[in-house]
Amino acid sequence: MERTTSTLGRTCRPARWNRTMSSTEKHRIQVPVISSTHYDREWRFSLQQTRASLVDLMDHLLHILRTQPDFRCYHMDSQSVILEDYLSLRPEKAEEIRQHIQQGRLLAGPWYSLPDMNLVGGEAIVRNLLIGHSLVSQFGPVMKVGYTPTGFGQISQLPQIYRGFGIDTALFYRGPDRSRLDKEFVWETPDGSWVVAYIFTPEFGRMPLYHCVTRRVLYGQAFYERARQWDARENPFRLHDERTRWDLYYQGNPHEQFLSDALAAETRRMIDTELKRSALNTFLCLDGTDSTEPQPQTPRILQAMNQVCDTHEFVHTDLYAFATVLRDAAPRLKRYRGEMRSSARDGVQVNLFGDTVSTRTDLKILNAQAENRLIGWAEPFATFAWLHGAEYPARFLDEAWRHLLNNQSHDCIAGCGQDIVHQDMVYYFRQVMEIADEITRRALFHLAMRLDTQGLGDREVLLLVYNPRPYAQSATVEMRVDLPSAWGAKGLGVLDLEGKHAAIQVDRATPGRKVLIHRPKDAPGQYLMDSWWIRLLATDVPAFGWKCYRAQPTPQEDASLWPTQTNQSRIENEFLLLELRQDGLLDLTDRRTGCVYRGLHLFEDRGEVGDAYFSVVPQNDRIVPAPAGQYQVQVHRGPVSSYIQLALSMQIPQTTEKSGRSEQTVEVPIRVTARLDRGSPFVEFRTELDNRAKDHKLRVVFP
Repeated sequence: MERTTSTLGRTCRPARWNRTMSSTEKHRIQVPVISSTHYDREWRFSLQQTRASLVDLMDHLLHILRTQPDFRCYHMDSQSVILEDYLSLRPEKAEEIRQHIQQGRLLAGPWYSLPDMNLVGGEAIVRNLLIGHSLVSQFGPVMKVGYTPTGFGQISQLPQIYRGFGIDTALFYRGPDRSRLDKEFVWETPDGSWVVAYIFTPEFGRMPLYHCVTRRVLYGQAFYERARQWDARENPFRLHDERTRWDLYYQGNPHEQFLSDALAAETRRMIDTELKRSALNTFLCLDGTDSTEPQPQTPRILQAMNQVCDTHEFVHTDLYAFATVLRDAAPRLKRYRGEMRSSARDGVQVNLFGDTVSTRTDLKILNAQAENRLIGWAEPFATFAWLHGAEYPARFLDEAWRHLLNNQSHDCIAGCGQDIVHQDMVYYFRQVMEIADEITRRALFHLAMRLDTQGLGDREVLLLVYNPRPYAQSATVEMRVDLPSAWGAKGLGVLDLEGKHAAIQVDRATPGRKVLIHRPKDAPGQYLMDSWWIRLLATDVPAFGWKCYRAQPTPQEDASLWPTQTNQSRIENEFLLLELRQDGLLDLTDRRTGCVYRGLHLFEDRGEVGDAYFSVVPQNDRIVPAPAGQYQVQVHRGPVSSYIQLALSMQIPQTTEKSGRSEQTVEVPIRVTARLDRGSPFVEFRTELDNRAKDHKLRVVFP
């Protein structure tokens, strides 16, 4: 393999890092050494535990930067939320941090947090970088190196997104297919955007110096040697409480040494391993691992390494130095496209952990709901309301985004942290949705108050159907319609502004309900209302707009507006035909193409003995399918929506061990509603179950 020779003389601050080498040094190749940590904000510890440890880390770091000029700079893991968390507890340190960032001794950004990009929406990825840039810019220059090592796979459009922020490099290790990718390559997207990519080695991941040298020199142990002796004078402390995980002790005395007996051999092993797949003659040498504090002995370690290594010189510098090496090598490198999401297990340091997509699925559902409400509703309609004179809720939205982005950190959204972490996430997702819903309500209220309602009849209520999409659409919407009880309505009619009756379906009606009205300058009041819960087929609602309807009382109830139960086992509309078979499975016919999809909606349960990272099947698994021919069914047809309701139960093994599933079973009741709306090209399923079994994986199969 042809190698590209480079030195590290040119960085973003050439005057600082240019150095005159002696005659004995000139033949050596420079290796950039980056001091860093990996900030898992919520993973092994809860947020508040991590914040407390972060204060220690940052206090010690600032002391090192003040007292050790040879400790040149520190990389803050590409996450600007570190600044936010630290300064929330140490606001008096803001000016000192600003000076270090402006001097290039602290590198912050470009991200706000480090997300798992495969589990969040594209807009959230862009906002993450936007907010990260905004936060760091308050202190100084944003680091413009694409360092995202921790996400469980890299999306295919990341080079294009990076280029939009002036970033032309991508450094990572989870997800690349090392059987076809070189260690360095040009990664491009269909629009022509490209970055120079660098893959960390599977042996050491993002921490070659810590893995090979630092731990061996200071603690006399290899990276995977974790057993410690009680008489090592570490002064361990443990608080006896019920919440401490893993019977955790805290080290009171680091008890560091400086053991150089294996230094030459470990340095050479690191160099040879890093270069064996490389087109370069140098590599990125990072120090530090998850949540580790800065190591003040790093300059001494590098000095000792340079004394025993005659081929390479290890230079304490920043990521810009290595980015320069990658840019210089770009013309020689191969070009690749596509996402980086290989599931090959090349080593524990670089495994994809792709199974986390199904870990704690409730969190993934909450994330999707929060994104939809914030991005799809709150922001666009807050903008439209602002265009019509309302105040734009910038701070409120910013708070929601920060809650959301922190919940999207890789360990959080992947679901592989402590239980307390994910319990907290539920709270923050709720805050995102609470903020988004209130912003949306206020925006829609503001817009509604500016509509001309002079043409509305005395006994009519205005209904507004809003469309948050950038295209016109027709859809069935569910709503409750209230009419004053004093109007004496026997039934309900809905018309558009042209007087044409809209298609509605009444699911429920309750007369004489007391409802509250919030009155800002007075105590809450009450209205006495008759209420109808309806489905309205709203047609041709304009893009980013709304359509008006008029609800009015009718002297008689129209029975045709209510759904009716039928003995037939099928529902249909102009696009689809859904039929229930004797065995409880479904056949779906697409009337547009004539295609028939048979045997749909099979429940299949199997054992699961993995953990938050990996799905593992027991040695002697037993698969339980359902329905097994026994079920209860109701079919209802209405003028707008029709649905099939299935009630069944599964006898599932109560527990699962690595050897197999238990003989004892428990009943798991399941209720399914398959709904088909008029004018809809898809079937909507809602599944409810009472899970009474442990250690199992239940899925729905659509073969």
